[in-house]
Amino acid sequence: YSRKTTPEMDKIKDELVRFSDVRSASIYTVDAVRYILTASDVNQAPVKYTFSSACKQAGYWIVSATSQGHWGRMRNWEQLVMGPADVSFSVHDLDIPRTKYDTDLLPPLFKALRSSDSRLKMAVVHLMGSHMKFQNQCPADQRAWAPDFIDECNRNFDVQIRENVNHYDNTIHFTDAFLGKLVRHLKSSGNPSFMVYVSDHGETPETGIVRCSTD
Repeated sequence: YSRKTTPEMDKIKDELVRFSDVRSASIYTVDAVRYILTASDVNQAPVKYTFSSACKQAGYWIVSATSQGHWGRMRNWEQLVMGPADVSFSVHDLDIPRTKYDTDLLPPLFKALRSSDSRLKMAVVHLMGSHMKFQNQCPADQRAWAPDFIDECNRNFDVQIRENVNHYDNTIHFTDAFLGKLVRHLKSSGNPSFMVYVSDHGETPETGIVRCSTD
């Protein structure tokens, strides 16, 4: 892909392990998160334990943060991830008098990770990332590509899809900036650390159909 959508991760590419063949078990967040963070599988096996609860039993101090909402079945997110946390918060709980974005999670997340608690720490962070509507996930002043920008990546699409591709690529670029800040914080802590980043489902902005099928 000719656009430089991940400059922060490109800087540290030699330090990364890239998963090149990843499939989601669902196109819906609440189901995909269950499969990622629990022992549940696509046969709808009951949730016996979560990754967070296993870490809790192992003695970890846990922080959970999300910038997604708590509507409908998404309340299951709190049960799956936030239940066993020592500190948990949503971006929607923050007192910020403007539209809230993923990066607004970083200050309280960094504060939580600096806790004086001596236990090993584990954080689970759930972003809006590149979720539809793409244009709402990146501040206008941090867009790398204007909505009407045209290049070889989108010139063969109609106007609406072209804008969709630009907005989507901006979300990737914005998430890359988020991850870059998080990596720098972990490195500066002086503690042995690792980070795993994974998408819960895909999007297909170039087709006009935003949710990817799983086959």
